[in-house]
Amino acid sequence: MLEQQRLRSDTANAARAEEFREGDKQVGRQEEQIAHASNIITPVIARKTARQRLIRTRFTIYEFATYSITNGKIARISAEPLAGERVLNAKGLVVAPGFIDLHQHGQDVDSGRVKVFDGVTTALEMEIGSPDVAAFLKSKQGQSLVNYGSSASHVAARALIFGAPLPEGTLLPAAGPATDLPATAEQIQKIEDRLRHELDAGGLGVGMGIQYTPGASRLEVIQMFRLAAERSVPVFVHVRSAGRVEPGSSIEAVSEVIGAAAVSGASLHIVHINSMCTKDSLECLSMVAGARARGLDVTAEAYPYTAGMTFIRIEQS
Repeated sequence: MLEQQRLRSDTANAARAEEFREGDKQVGRQEEQIAHASNIITPVIARKTARQRLIRTRFTIYEFATYSITNGKIARISAEPLAGERVLNAKGLVVAPGFIDLHQHGQDVDSGRVKVFDGVTTALEMEIGSPDVAAFLKSKQGQSLVNYGSSASHVAARALIFGAPLPEGTLLPAAGPATDLPATAEQIQKIEDRLRHELDAGGLGVGMGIQYTPGASRLEVIQMFRLAAERSVPVFVHVRSAGRVEPGSSIEAVSEVIGAAAVSGASLHIVHINSMCTKDSLECLSMVAGARARGLDVTAEAYPYTAGMTFIRIEQS
């Protein structure tokens, strides 16, 4: 009986380990695609150890371990004590790697300081992206407490091509032709060229706020996904619409971007899927799960609150 229980336990552990490996592979591609973020801060301490609780949240595993950290990276995890130049006793605490926030619009120094208090060591502007990646990176150099980066902004590229470049310090255009009109084939090509320029400047992906550019056709969206696939970078998307009424439902909006990922081969990350899908959030998540189960690299995020915000914008004449 004990032998059977041991075998079952071994089998379960092996299956769980395999799930870890498969999960790591599934998300690994997007991590690799943004791994070239610049200006990574390296801790001064060369090596240290800490005894603390280890939590793998994917399967809620709790155990105690000693970590050895060398040059800012976890070099070893051991059940036994390890020697180091500096030893930290973290008994009763949870020690985790620095958290990564993909969706951080507040990129000023004060926002970065607050992020550090929250345990965030990387705060990226990926949903919409900075209108000028090179200028963004230059402004952050030597000023940021956390790692930083930005996607290349489709919204800003579109506004530029429509003759309405975004003013400094803004992410979204005022309502007008740049948001509401469909782009011609020539304009779509110019938008793509601008995005290539921004990716060359250090953009980590393509940021799309489709709801903020309702004039963008389905074909324009697909073309942006094809560009991302061409450059092997993810697409971060605020989907086109929210609600339950067709046309314009959350289900339709999520279907659009999953379809674009499928036909292009680009990796897709859907931002704040909870606030876009609301009462249909479970259905939208099942669509993401179905896409992933069939080999598509699709992920989503949700924030733990229901409040949102918007602007009332008036086009200046």
